[in-house]
Amino acid sequence: IFSHSVSCLFVFFWVSFAVQKLFSLMRSHGFIFALISISVLPMFSSRSLMVSCHIFKSFSHLEFIFVHGVRVCSSFIALHAAVQVFHGHLLKAFQTTLCLRFLLHPHNFAKHLEE
Repeated sequence: IFSHSVSCLFVFFWVSFAVQKLFSLMRSHGFIFALISISVLPMFSSRSLMVSCHIFKSFSHLEFIFVHGVRVCSSFIALHAAVQVFHGHLLKAFQTTLCLRFLLHPHNFAKHLEE
């Protein structure tokens, strides 16, 4: 049982290091995402931008909980709950995007029903 706990802890810290590197890379290259969003801004409606903002806020929330969990060495249950909340936000955002797509392009919806 002890060796299993140690191996789980090792995997937890290894994954947390990789995720922290990913978050720092995204944070350091955030200006690129900002420039891209400004250049393609006319292509998106305000609702799709709201969905993108919601996804980004959920991602930041996940980062805070994950980093806090690593620093405090909290249980995996709290981390799992945070991931589930993040997953729920992404699923809602994806569903909203699909609904907006069908509302903005009703002819695609009719084709989808025929198939």
